[in-house]
Amino acid sequence: MDLLRSVLFESRAQLTAFSLVLMGAAYAAWLRMSPPGRSRVLVGAAGLIVALFLIQSAVMTDRERVRRALDGFVSAIEKRDERAVAEAIDAAFDSDGLDQAGMVGYVSDAARKLEVRDSRLGSVSIQVDGDLARVRLSATATIRLDGTPFRASGRWELDWARRNDRWKLVTARPIEITGQPVSGLRSIRRW
Repeated sequence: MDLLRSVLFESRAQLTAFSLVLMGAAYAAWLRMSPPGRSRVLVGAAGLIVALFLIQSAVMTDRERVRRALDGFVSAIEKRDERAVAEAIDAAFDSDGLDQAGMVGYVSDAARKLEVRDSRLGSVSIQVDGDLARVRLSATATIRLDGTPFRASGRWELDWARRNDRWKLVTARPIEITGQPVSGLRSIRRW
């Protein structure tokens, strides 16, 4: 079901590939049919393909909503927008002993000491189960610490919960920062 949802609603490239296969099957059927029904096969396949693309552009899945929330959170961190960071973090946030205020403070403290630019999300895996979602991602960014820029990378696991039709961050677990395994948020607070 996840593959079907991804093909039909989330990935324009996958829907394009599916459409080419569908059109190829319609053409193969067209070659085998007698003239009275031939035109209906190709027109029907083309109509179905157009309808699928229209539906895909009109529908936003939960996975896409979580991705949008994630992108907003990353952007807020890069822009040092404390208000937007606070809005992205759920009131029930609990990670490595930090609550919502603690996490907002953690991000704000880091923003005072570090400049984060050119953030890029690498592989992003989003699994949605009802009102909960788990995001596993890799990311890179240019970090400026004490005036010296360096390229940093990390792997994270983030849990999100749907709250009143908005996805909010409820836990954040760093897995690895610039090639070094980390045990939690507190272990990377040295900055």
